[in-house]
Amino acid sequence: MVDARAADRYPALTPGDITREARRWLGTPYAHQGRRRGQAVDCVGLVFGTLRAAGIGSDAFWRRQHRRWGTYREIPDGATLYQGFSLFVPEYPPAKARPGDCLLITFAGAPRHTAIYTERDTIIHAYKEVGRCVEQTWTGTWRRDTTSAFRLPEIDPQTLEDMDF
Repeated sequence: MVDARAADRYPALTPGDITREARRWLGTPYAHQGRRRGQAVDCVGLVFGTLRAAGIGSDAFWRRQHRRWGTYREIPDGATLYQGFSLFVPEYPPAKARPGDCLLITFAGAPRHTAIYTERDTIIHAYKEVGRCVEQTWTGTWRRDTTSAFRLPEIDPQTLEDMDF
């Protein structure tokens, strides 16, 4: 439950807010651990940057996340990536994905990539192989290898602030 102070600090987050903000990152060059729209971003940076720009999380929260996530390998540990999202975001099966959800995608048998699902049945993600943040249809391998959908619009801002992971 969000207390009154948190409700005042954080706007209600809608799927449209998330997809609109994610689209602002389109074309941003890919760089491992990148976090700056228009300059450099990776898949985790896109999700974090989208949430931050949408008004979720205080500066202190994002500083903690930078310390926590600022040193992950280019091929992240799948268990750590999954745990990082599952701690504060409701999880659903991929078939129940809704616009604004963060999708966790498996490479080489472990969850190693994130994308934001949109209302157009597309995903927005920063993808090394194409060298930038792109929007593409969620079909084929991308859909088959998606293991989880995390419902970003259902983040409880107060719980998020109180966590120290």
